[in-house]
Amino acid sequence: RLRQGGARPGHEGHGRRRVPAEDADERREAPAPSACPDCGAPLVRVAPEERVLRGIPSPRFRTVHWTVGRGFCPHCRKAVAGEVPGVLPHFAATNRALSQNMSDRYLHRMTVGTIARRTGMNAGTLPREDALVADILRPCMPRLRREYLEADVKHADETDWPCNGAHRQYAYGFFTKDVALYRFRKTRAGSVPAAVFGDREPRGVLVTDRYTGYDRPWRGDRQYCFAHILRKLLRLLRKEPDNPEYKAFVPQMAELLVAAMTLRSKGLSPEAFARGAESTRSKIAELAGRSARDPELQKVQDIFREHPDRVYHWARGPDIPAENNRAERGVRRLVIARKTSFGGQSEEALRVREVNQSVMDTLALRYDDPAAKLTQALDIYASTGKKSAVRDFLFPKNRRLDCAQHQA
Repeated sequence: RLRQGGARPGHEGHGRRRVPAEDADERREAPAPSACPDCGAPLVRVAPEERVLRGIPSPRFRTVHWTVGRGFCPHCRKAVAGEVPGVLPHFAATNRALSQNMSDRYLHRMTVGTIARRTGMNAGTLPREDALVADILRPCMPRLRREYLEADVKHADETDWPCNGAHRQYAYGFFTKDVALYRFRKTRAGSVPAAVFGDREPRGVLVTDRYTGYDRPWRGDRQYCFAHILRKLLRLLRKEPDNPEYKAFVPQMAELLVAAMTLRSKGLSPEAFARGAESTRSKIAELAGRSARDPELQKVQDIFREHPDRVYHWARGPDIPAENNRAERGVRRLVIARKTSFGGQSEEALRVREVNQSVMDTLALRYDDPAAKLTQALDIYASTGKKSAVRDFLFPKNRRLDCAQHQA
């Protein structure tokens, strides 16, 4: 790497950040010995030393034995039992344990075997618990889809996801700044995004790569990812570094594509952004309009010449990106999970992951502690028995009010 991280050589640094004693979660004291350990002479007391240490409890589960009181009403002729807080009926794990396991598996991409070894739980019990929790969270999926469709800027991408050894199966990811929606299917065809987009009037801009599977399902504005076009150009130049047309075209177009992708991150005023976007856009159009002899270079130019309605939406404002990084980063989490877990083992397992992955990733985009939020939702279900209550708690209809309360 040309750029090395860290401070400059010789810099003294700022030291470790000190935590005030009143902000510590726990206070303990290590008393000094009464005598010198070497000679036995009594010690003279001096000022104590203050140390702040970080610790973490063991992830292994604790078994708690509950004695649940029961009574019988002679008037109503029915039995009444006490309630164990924080646990679902017929579950052997608390809601906090379920939520933490969900977070470890779907957010931190741990395998079932890893979670079982860390916690001491039965590896066969964890998938069954995931399936039961997915059944509780399944009503959240239509609401996530609705929020995705109502977003002004939305992203989509797909990747392989094998099931039971079959590699021709795929995972679709649909993302906004605070929604992550997944679909696991046997096909990569446009029927998958078509089921998500539906027949409603399209809203906003969809940012994707140039995969044709989105052409028919999405009838609204669409922005091609410039990062994919940039990688294609750089591959051409690496393949034939002495090609005079490549040497003349690729560096110029690459500089313009990078300028378009990074313009929104410069914090410009609306007027300055509009001027920079118009200048970059006109230069890209002028360079793409030059006739090239090389057929591979012509294919890249045709992207801009044949689809001007899909390459310049980023110039409308800084809210519309010229790259699909949000979707690629979201799908990358699935790629890591695929490498560690080798995909799914059954069709039912895919449906479970579809629900749990969507809910956990969305909660991670909105809250600092998604496991704690899910724990509260499961506590609500334990007391009410209504899946709709869980949906309304995690993803309320009036999201602006919920976001304001969360920030407060």
